Amino acid sequence: MAAPTTIDVKGALATEPFAWDQASQVRMALRTSQYVELKEEYLNLEEIAEQNPTPAALLRAGIVAFSLGMHHDAEEYLSNEKLAKDGTAQYYLGCVYLGQCWFQEAETLFEKAEALGADPIDCKLSRAEAVRSQGRLEEAEKLVKSSAPQGATRAEYSFQLGCILADRGETYGAVEYLERAVDMDPYHTKALYWLANENALRGNDDEAIRLYERSLSRPPF
Repeated sequence: MAAPTTIDVKGALATEPFAWDQASQVRMALRTSQYVELKEEYLNLEEIAEQNPTPAALLRAGIVAFSLGMHHDAEEYLSNEKLAKDGTAQYYLGCVYLGQCWFQEAETLFEKAEALGADPIDCKLSRAEAVRSQGRLEEAEKLVKSSAPQGATRAEYSFQLGCILADRGETYGAVEYLERAVDMDPYHTKALYWLANENALRGNDDEAIRLYERSLSRPPF
């Protein structure tokens, strides 16, 4: 498995304006085991956001906090009124809510983020997860497929379809899509975790353990 390229975290965080592409770079840094570097940067961003809470400072601090799994801090920064019309902020606030199982709130925020100009494919796929988590599987499937053909090139597309099939009890189809997601993105921790669960349910204990270990090899854990 090829190691991911190291990300210039300082450069990404210093870019003006700090927006969608830079936020994606910050998230990518986790896959290169740059957790410690991100943590150090967060301490600086936290101080800046407290002393001078500009929209840019709040956005940077909020996204790095979310990336580090610090949902309470991320929510505090990203829910600030100064970011109410920022599509990137609304998307990541939706991710924070999704991580806390506030699915209805997350669904609303992903829809809002798309309307504000955030990446439409990511918004649709994330919104599909929020919808699926509320038990509306048919609607979730329609959302996922509405992101095609561009969405079909992303691991998240296959992951979401795999989750929908797993929730329907269609194990073999679920495993096929989850394996496809992992093939496309070997560091997709949620796909690895779901695939491990499916193998455990089928009695493939050794494979399940291997996949659980892989899912824990990169944050978020």
